[in-house]
Amino acid sequence: MKDLQKKLDSYHGSGFGTSIMAEVLARYENHVSIDKNVVDAWDIPVLRIDTKYTDNEFNMARDCVDTAAELAEAAGFEILAKNYDPNPPGYSIHELGTCRMGDNPKTSVLNRYCQSWDVHNVFVPGGASVFPQNHGYNPTDTVGALAYWTADAIKNRYVKNPGPLVPA
Repeated sequence: MKDLQKKLDSYHGSGFGTSIMAEVLARYENHVSIDKNVVDAWDIPVLRIDTKYTDNEFNMARDCVDTAAELAEAAGFEILAKNYDPNPPGYSIHELGTCRMGDNPKTSVLNRYCQSWDVHNVFVPGGASVFPQNHGYNPTDTVGALAYWTADAIKNRYVKNPGPLVPA
């Protein structure tokens, strides 16, 4: 026990920081469109991203910071600073929904196999753009599973019968 206390005493004056990731609710106003007035170096129109946080996200950030501070204080830490301002959209690179997957071509870009409703030989299995909503956690495992699901559908169904894939 003395060795443990000695080790803990050696950390006196140390500090730590924390960051929080949480869900940003899907809203119709948050969307990606083609900007017809701005082009890139190859004269291709660029994407225009319209998004903003609402009271929900700001209130959630405040609650998360206060909860983290309570935990730290209960552990005996002195709180030197709190930051209630969330990082801007795009900071955590888990933005979703730009190529939404769904069962209805009027409300989604891709079908359940990550296949374009409009261009049947276009599949979008990678990245998190197919998700309509983020639960606030890293989507990597789900992205991998969807990539496998899409590759399997291409190999075992699309190659044999090109065209729109329908559920079996």
